[in-house]
Amino acid sequence: MEKTQPTLIFTNRYFYPDESATSQILSDLAFYLGETGFTVKIITSRLSYGNSTALYDRHEFIKNVEIIRIKTTRFGRQNLLGRSFDYLSFYIFAMFAYLKHVKKNDVLIAKTDPPLLGIMAHMCARMKGAKSGNWLQDIYPEIAEASGLPLIKGPFANLLRRLRNRALQRSDFTVVIGNRMKSFLETQNLKSERITIIPNWCDDIVITPQNLLDNTVRKAWGFSESDFVIGYSGNLGRAHDLETLIQTAIHLKDQPHIKFLFVGGGNLHATLQTAIKKHGLTQIILKPYQPRKDLALSLSAANIHWLSLKPEFEGKILPSKFYGIAAAGRPMLFIGDKDGEIAHLLNQYMCGFSFAIHESDALTKTILALQSQSDEVERLGQNAHQMLKETLTKKQALQRWETLLKNIL
Repeated sequence: MEKTQPTLIFTNRYFYPDESATSQILSDLAFYLGETGFTVKIITSRLSYGNSTALYDRHEFIKNVEIIRIKTTRFGRQNLLGRSFDYLSFYIFAMFAYLKHVKKNDVLIAKTDPPLLGIMAHMCARMKGAKSGNWLQDIYPEIAEASGLPLIKGPFANLLRRLRNRALQRSDFTVVIGNRMKSFLETQNLKSERITIIPNWCDDIVITPQNLLDNTVRKAWGFSESDFVIGYSGNLGRAHDLETLIQTAIHLKDQPHIKFLFVGGGNLHATLQTAIKKHGLTQIILKPYQPRKDLALSLSAANIHWLSLKPEFEGKILPSKFYGIAAAGRPMLFIGDKDGEIAHLLNQYMCGFSFAIHESDALTKTILALQSQSDEVERLGQNAHQMLKETLTKKQALQRWETLLKNIL
């Protein structure tokens, strides 16, 4: 009798055709593995991150990947209680899906949406005689503690931490997205040889450097050739510092050709809108999330991008927008830990500048200097693109995953 190949079973709340960040990278990986000869199954929800009314099919096959979509509540992300119910319902129905679909010698790989999913995934994998792995996009409960979320603190947070560490220590492998995240897990007594660093990626075949002055999106959004645009693309949430950028925008109110472009949404978007009205920051332009197919133009509409990560979140999360900016060949202004992972990359590859929280004066001076140095901005952007090509392409990341999973199987 021919031996059946073990199945790789990935779990995440969102999957194709959803266009959220976690969905995109999982979809890229799953379809790549399916086309490379692996047997791949996805356990996900029927929800769309960006469209609260959409419901995807319960069961389908796409590009050699079997997709099983489980039922969940649909309260959405607007409030913490509703989100908690959505998480809880996913945990419950994912457990039933694991017990039904996971077979002996399969590999069950949990991502981190919802948080701490790996605890239950590891338990169910062991019950079924399967292997378990973790793909950590962020580290909970530490992120919840740093965000000041109610309930996730004190003894309860410590209990979650112990359960998480036990699951990680007993899993067959753990993939993290950065060096600082690996270092943090080592402080939690996870053996170094069980941790593999595979950075996230963007679609660097589609997202490539675009000529600034020929950019149709930039023109459609009303920017002139003389405008110096500082861009931000993606989610603006609790892990990001907004105040430093707002203070910088206030300093630059009398510079009519310096504009700030925010593309996306997130928890801090309302705070940004309030600041615009309060301080009369008419040079800040807001645009909605853009489809993945349009990211090359929307990312290239800015002369330079800024991104942020509060120091307390270093090693717990890494902004994935970093890769798209580099692919678009744009330099970066980072606000956060000047000794952090992104700051280190910007310094190592000479593709941007880093600023501590509240260093708005220094950030203002840098923007003013770069505004009149178009050749320097272009050089920094070329360095960013070269960094991506050397070490952080989508192809390189997918091949690392392929090698890892072949070894696990």
